[in-house]
Amino acid sequence: MIQSNVYVNQAGKNAQIEIKDPAHSIVFGASLAAGSPALDPELQVKIELVSKNRPNQVLVDLKFVEFKEVIRPMFKGIKIMSLIPLALSDNLILSADNKILITLSWKTANVTSMTYTVNTLKSNTYTPLVVKAVDLTQNRTLDTEYFTALRLNDEIHGIETIVDGNKIYQSRDLLWATVTDSNDVLVKVDPNQKITVEGSDQCYLIQY
Repeated sequence: MIQSNVYVNQAGKNAQIEIKDPAHSIVFGASLAAGSPALDPELQVKIELVSKNRPNQVLVDLKFVEFKEVIRPMFKGIKIMSLIPLALSDNLILSADNKILITLSWKTANVTSMTYTVNTLKSNTYTPLVVKAVDLTQNRTLDTEYFTALRLNDEIHGIETIVDGNKIYQSRDLLWATVTDSNDVLVKVDPNQKITVEGSDQCYLIQY
């Protein structure tokens, strides 16, 4: 797809991109005025599934650098890219009543213009990529809700859960022994599973 221009709200320091057709991801580019602070460190990404007949669903609402770090186990080279995936490895299919709204916002950068390109693949899915940050400072036990994966960081000591009536405990050493990159630990989980996380004050639930 040819690059499309994005309207940049310079006063409000944000830009919005609407996706109505099947798409896997977008790649965006931004031009900054001379002397402008860098954009990436402060860029916030909010992705919403906007529907006519039901409340909007927030799929992602994170700093861009944080979002890329969280999904890095699934998109290995994403840390150096301006890529925003909407699904894991397929086009996200949208109905006539739905659209994806991507809001990019920043605080100090002087963005003069922005463009984006839509990536499309051969296969399709109705399951969007959803990332939810979970604060564990008040309660170390989380409910996985409808999510299918748990993203852990290297501050973790271990996780405990119940599977088919059996208590399961996985220490940090066991979790990290299964991966080659110590920053990439993605644990598959079941919906509505209760998991107690030791050590870290934050983790991420992911649907893909």
